[in-house]
Amino acid sequence: ERLRARGFLVYIVPEAATLLFTGGIGLDLLSSEPAQLAFQSNLLRTQLALENAFTAVAREARKPGVILCDRGTMDGSAYMEPELWARMLRENGWTDSM
Repeated sequence: ERLRARGFLVYIVPEAATLLFTGGIGLDLLSSEPAQLAFQSNLLRTQLALENAFTAVAREARKPGVILCDRGTMDGSAYMEPELWARMLRENGWTDSM
């Protein structure tokens, strides 16, 4: 509200994981390493798509704006072993700094 009161447009990017989990993906489906890699890869793609969409809309508004992310692209790294995270990035041609 404070930002809006100062004339900023405020965009709030939703968390991609919540979208996927409420859409029917259960943690029980993520018990194997291949399943975890597939889920985290798709989760990251979804989060990036959301962030890119909000950024594009904010740019088109041509007004001062702030984009707030409920969660972000690096969140998945907290739920994976570092070696598995690195493997997922490598297999998708990504880096930690994308």
